[in-house]
Amino acid sequence: MGRLLAVLASAWLATMGAVVGLAACGSFSETAAPADAGVMPGSDASDPSDASAAIAASCREIKAKVPTAASGPYALTGRDGTFYCDMDSFDGGWTLVRPDMLTEGTTKDVSPDSPNKITVTRSLDARGGPVWEATVTDDDCNMTGNVRALHWVLVGELDSWRQIMGTYTFGEGSNCWNAFGDPGGDEPSLPAMNLRAFDTLVDILDREQNMARTASSMAIPYDGRTGYCGTALDNFWNIAYRAQTRTARVVLRRELQQLPAGLVVASACGKPTWTLRDVFVR
Repeated sequence: MGRLLAVLASAWLATMGAVVGLAACGSFSETAAPADAGVMPGSDASDPSDASAAIAASCREIKAKVPTAASGPYALTGRDGTFYCDMDSFDGGWTLVRPDMLTEGTTKDVSPDSPNKITVTRSLDARGGPVWEATVTDDDCNMTGNVRALHWVLVGELDSWRQIMGTYTFGEGSNCWNAFGDPGGDEPSLPAMNLRAFDTLVDILDREQNMARTASSMAIPYDGRTGYCGTALDNFWNIAYRAQTRTARVVLRRELQQLPAGLVVASACGKPTWTLRDVFVR
């Protein structure tokens, strides 16, 4: 079933013309990320507490059937292997995305006037969840006609999921950026992320550290900003903060059920790094 989803998702991307300017997707290493990387509260990777809960198409359905179900690996109907379920965060019922549910892409250097280059290292955490570490290796500052460095992931269908959750950590610095579900404009090589714009009244951002700044560089609560362009100190991704941890977990809503949906980061002017892990859907 996972292979079928991957084929369908790839066909959809080709129809949208997304192959233009995309680097070939790499494979995920079987080497696990550090054991403490992105472990959810209450997770112990134990066997399911109620075997009857395994007769379900998603962790959301398991949670509905067995409200006391614990976080851990579960079998899902029509799927090979097991899926990790987070039954603690935001009322539980979150299914950890596996590589066979994904398509992804990056920009590459498609023009002499667009020198942005990005490398992405892929690994799996101890629960089988993908971890991406992106690094912009060439800077495009003060050049015209640039194509921004970006990385995106799209998640295919799983029991009509409605929300996506992911944890980002940002390193080094970028003057102009867009993050989470906001691509920040039209990119010819980027498929639609198919997510609703972040709404502070409906959507969620937690576990944040240093994700918003005042003009005098004081850390303040995040206000939902998903894009910035400038060199002032109110840019949380300013190189001046390179020694500080900048991270957040975000929950966003899927727009159309008929299409995959996912997360994206775009950067221009700078050599930033970022990590994405703990991608769940519900």
